[in-house]
Amino acid sequence: MAAVDTADPAPARRMSDALLRIVVIDADPARASIIEDGLREAGHRAVTVIAETRGLLRRLLEREPHVIVINLEHPNRDVLEQMFQVSCSSTSPTRR
Repeated sequence: MAAVDTADPAPARRMSDALLRIVVIDADPARASIIEDGLREAGHRAVTVIAETRGLLRRLLEREPHVIVINLEHPNRDVLEQMFQVSCSSTSPTRR
């Protein structure tokens, strides 16, 4: 087993980053795939892609994501409202 340099916070940061639950919300499968691949290449393992926004609030609350990546190029009112509800319902701190 390799020794970990405790003076270097990078290994611990990489481990905690890998444990982040990330949800990508995008109806465009090609764009969502590029984002998902990039996140996985960066070491993130818990990446979920949601293309269908029906029932979005329930699905997000079930997954309890730490990070949500959403396409806001052409947001519809329902998605924005559900994102607001997630923000209000979340037990995690929210950064805006």
